[in-house]
Amino acid sequence: MKYLPDSALERLAECSNLYYIQTTDAELGTTPQEIRAFFGITMYMAVLKFPTIRMYWQQRTWIAVVADAMNLNRFSKLRTTVGITGASGPAPNSTDKLWKVRPLVDVIRAPCLELDVMEQSSVDEQMVPFTGKVPAKQVIKSKPNPDSVKVFVRCRPDGIAHDFKTYQGKGTGIDPSYAHLGLGGSVVLRLCEELPKGRNFKRFFDIYFPSVTLLRELRMVGRQATRMMRANRLMGCNLKSEKEFPKEGRGAMDTKVTEEGMF
Repeated sequence: MKYLPDSALERLAECSNLYYIQTTDAELGTTPQEIRAFFGITMYMAVLKFPTIRMYWQQRTWIAVVADAMNLNRFSKLRTTVGITGASGPAPNSTDKLWKVRPLVDVIRAPCLELDVMEQSSVDEQMVPFTGKVPAKQVIKSKPNPDSVKVFVRCRPDGIAHDFKTYQGKGTGIDPSYAHLGLGGSVVLRLCEELPKGRNFKRFFDIYFPSVTLLRELRMVGRQATRMMRANRLMGCNLKSEKEFPKEGRGAMDTKVTEEGMF
């Protein structure tokens, strides 16, 4: 729970109490301590993954660490009430599909940015399974979990996230100065903004993100990159075809260097 400071728990309790009064004319009376217990139970459930929530309180499948912390009725009430924006609507002209949880997302992101920077990191997309209702959700039938929320993440080698950005549709938060790179390239530069420049930090990413233009811009600010790239993104650079390599034996390779020797 180190990603949720006491100030965030206090705001969650305050907004949840306010929302409950505004919508039911009754008092919820929750506290930061109870909100902490609620999130702890929720994370425990995410690990055990019982078919139904009720099973954690049933005699045959009783889970003491859950049931002793909170009764089922109270948990169910908090589950439909806990929020961090109260009953207010989005800001005028807002296009943020995550406005209801944006303050919480920002709170969780802050400790990620404070982690010690490592020489190597990877930028990739992560699909978070979610079957509930949220405007940012995608349904991709070819995926193991078709109903998911896509999150772009920059992680260090042990998998700990240093920064992330939630996909909200085409043009997700693209900075005008990165528009020429498209979604993939703009995401990489956005997630690398917090890194110090000129220290030859190394980035790794797959075929979703790279382009020659992106690699050039990364190199210009002292950031190295290793990536897979589709042949149609090489901007006319002619490398040997896949049919030629088998004739040269295992370990065969082909290289090309740009005129300025940048990569």
